[in-house]
Amino acid sequence: MQNGSSSSPRTTGAAAIPRSASRSCPGRSLPALAVAWVRAVPGVTGAIVGARRPSQVDDWIDAGDLELDDETLREIEQLLQ
Repeated sequence: MQNGSSSSPRTTGAAAIPRSASRSCPGRSLPALAVAWVRAVPGVTGAIVGARRPSQVDDWIDAGDLELDDETLREIEQLLQ
């Protein structure tokens, strides 16, 4: 933490994910991209998600059909470094 800021480089990089992934996944929400990214990790067979409001389910419900291409996965990994 620096100067009272709670942002980390990982958090800052995560903020750039929507811009990066929107090129290969236009119209997809950040929660859907996050679930698809988790599912793309080798060895992961499912993602556990939750919502506080029913409307939040709409953000990630279609993530099961979303496949991120290798380039998008590499870009996300680079952003999270």
